[in-house]
Amino acid sequence: YDAAAEANEDAILVPSSLSGRAFFSATLKAYLAGLLVAVGANVATGQGQPALVYLVPATLGVVAYTAFTRDEVSRVFEFVDESREEG
Repeated sequence: YDAAAEANEDAILVPSSLSGRAFFSATLKAYLAGLLVAVGANVATGQGQPALVYLVPATLGVVAYTAFTRDEVSRVFEFVDESREEG
């Protein structure tokens, strides 16, 4: 069991500046805010609203803002998912 755990430990490594919870927590909060706005628009108008109209700008906007404030814009655009390149 320990040997398997050690072997898998290397497989899930992500660069520290991109794995930081700054991106995850900011995006999660933006998703929640976008979802609340979509529900609010639904309640206010009484008609269904496409949630992606609110979710996509909120999540992409916060990723761009977080990357800009952390001076990691180029790293975000250059990110490569190594697990997809192996297969």
